[in-house]
Amino acid sequence: MPLSDLEKKAAASVDRELLMGHVHEISKHVRLSGEPGERAAFEYIDHVLRRYGFSTEMLIHDAYISLPGPAALEVLSPMPSAIECITHAFGQSTPPSGVVAELVYADDGSEGGYAGLDVKHRFVLLDGMASPEAAMIATSMGAYGEVHMGTPDGQMHEMIVSNVWGNPDDETRANLPRTVVLSITWPQGQALKQALKVGPVRIRAKASVDTGWRKTPLLVAELKPPEHTEGDDRDRFLLLSGHLDSWYHGAMDNGSANATMIEVARIMAENRDALRRGLRVCFWSGHSHGRYAGSANYADTHWEDLERHCIMHLNTDSTGAVGATNLLDASVMAETRGVAAHAVAGITGEVFRGRRVSRNGDQSFWGVGIPSLFVSLSQQGPGPTGTGGGLGWWWHTRHDLPGKIDPGFLVRDTQVYTVVASRTLASAMLPLDYGATAEEWVTEIEALAAECGARFDLSPVVERAREFREKARRLREAADRAMTGEPSSCAEAMNKCLMRLGRVLVPTAYTRAGRHAHDPALDVPALPDLAAVTEIVATDAGSDDERFLKVRLRRGCNRVMCALRQAAELVDEALDTIDREERV
Repeated sequence: MPLSDLEKKAAASVDRELLMGHVHEISKHVRLSGEPGERAAFEYIDHVLRRYGFSTEMLIHDAYISLPGPAALEVLSPMPSAIECITHAFGQSTPPSGVVAELVYADDGSEGGYAGLDVKHRFVLLDGMASPEAAMIATSMGAYGEVHMGTPDGQMHEMIVSNVWGNPDDETRANLPRTVVLSITWPQGQALKQALKVGPVRIRAKASVDTGWRKTPLLVAELKPPEHTEGDDRDRFLLLSGHLDSWYHGAMDNGSANATMIEVARIMAENRDALRRGLRVCFWSGHSHGRYAGSANYADTHWEDLERHCIMHLNTDSTGAVGATNLLDASVMAETRGVAAHAVAGITGEVFRGRRVSRNGDQSFWGVGIPSLFVSLSQQGPGPTGTGGGLGWWWHTRHDLPGKIDPGFLVRDTQVYTVVASRTLASAMLPLDYGATAEEWVTEIEALAAECGARFDLSPVVERAREFREKARRLREAADRAMTGEPSSCAEAMNKCLMRLGRVLVPTAYTRAGRHAHDPALDVPALPDLAAVTEIVATDAGSDDERFLKVRLRRGCNRVMCALRQAAELVDEALDTIDREERV
């Protein structure tokens, strides 16, 4: 489908000079969460958006923030030497004099890497960058600390090692890391690995991390639809969001994305009379230093408003980087892949592929049931492989400066966002395809059923998923008919159904914790309630392990079956309404 006149106009309106001006202004500041540099950038954006006609509100809230301080690593034996290092957000501090311990190599830090090792009160040398998974496992193994050797790009990347999503509560605080976490460069790591092959290595490590509650801001900017807007669309809105806090000056992560957000906001405001729905733009703090504290807090404190009125979450991160030629592997949900493909094809002429959105970025709204589109849109090559080429060697380092932004790519990425926003806010029908979602569910459930075979009967779930797929196919056909006519009560019945389907299907497809809590910042498999299938097939038939897993899987099946039944009922209700309207 070609771009509409509004989408073409919006894309053509993207201003390269304005975009780069915002990048330079925002990245003047080191934007640590809750610190003055971040606040100055917030105030700049607030001023700009007010000038564009948005109403704005700066919300101040308590966030559990961790800011890394100085760190030092010294090899005491066999050959005394000092190694440059950094520490990480939510790692533990050492006493001022440091900690002396033996260093042990534990491969990539997975549980298998610790096989046969006694690491209690020792430091573990690990391949790869610091991560929540590595810190969680090292903590469980009793290690005192970790030394990560990073990646072959030779950089020490700032990271956050907590797996607690958003602010910890009285229960999840127990899941915070309890290890000292350091990173060194890849060459230094390889040298230590070689030394360990010869004999014992003893080190002294020092780390200082400032972790605690801070007052942090988040900025909410609102553009209401025109006064003549009718029905539920008066209150519906697209959530366009991205974090403002950064490591160092963060020109790409996330200054360029902030510039994209500001420019999309400007263009939507200039075309407000053509819109049917509102735009809400949120800039978060606490992404880099609080594990998405800002977006999680907003989800917690505005849950009902989001649940009733938010159409979709359009996430914005690290746009327009030098070398970012790959737009085809961006994160999507099945129901949002279509609008992404439409926008990417309309701007670049390329065929979008997309990959399943993963548990990162400010994806704090899955429990609410809000469909999501994008995290970082463009990446370094090589193309549609399903993995992408990352965000550049300068990501999360002091080298992330305005010179790492390609103005042409920034315009291109921002144009894609303007097309998505225009289509979502101006089309009579919301651009959500739950027919694609139904296809994805059937594929996933059939694969799981084939994997477990006779070990567990998934046939009722398969049958119900197929039934929903057929209903979703009929819904898609009705949507196609409604799109050919003038906006009507058919379109409104369809939109109500699409909104409600998300509230049922998104939490089931993407969360374990359900609708009112946040899962850890760890990978979540598709349809996580059925994931025990992969564990059952690894157990002995008739064993206690199998029986325990079957209890969990039975409960998971109930959740999935319930969601499919509710979704089918919503589609039936919408189709009945549309059928009556079409007869009239």
